[in-house]
Amino acid sequence: METLEAIRTRRSVRRFDAKREVSRELLEKVLDAGRLAPSAGNIQSQEFIIVRDDVAVKERIARACLNQEFVSQAPVIVIVCGNKRKSEEHYGTRGRDFYALADACASAQNMLLAAHDLGLASCWIGAFDDAALCRALSIPQGNVIPVAVLPIGFPAEHPETPRRRPLKSFVHEEKY
Repeated sequence: METLEAIRTRRSVRRFDAKREVSRELLEKVLDAGRLAPSAGNIQSQEFIIVRDDVAVKERIARACLNQEFVSQAPVIVIVCGNKRKSEEHYGTRGRDFYALADACASAQNMLLAAHDLGLASCWIGAFDDAALCRALSIPQGNVIPVAVLPIGFPAEHPETPRRRPLKSFVHEEKY
């Protein structure tokens, strides 16, 4: 699939085919796409937590995601995190407060596009209770922070193209 086609055709999927598992090989390709994302100063402050088989943990993650139960039905859940300390060591407070998040976001987008290209589906979940998600995953609150939750599986739905604002409403060009 061409890059622009993947960008145009990717959709947020919230129903997964329960009969199809995500192979280790496919998952590694998705994770590798996240690893290859750009990062501030090539610090690579992003980290990934993978949940596959632990139903109780999946249910706690879904509750932490403001009771979005579909999250627990995905064969794989990837939690994309930013390592604030790693970014701060190189960039001070801007690294801690911004670059760690930006690095994680770039990784999440790469993973969404890679999953789509491989015939998988996902949905970017940013609505979650940080403390509850950290407890669900035994992440000590502080330096490593969850930025996105990506439930991943084979799609059991194919959502329509959502309405988008026209490009001209995004572009603000200066006249010099």
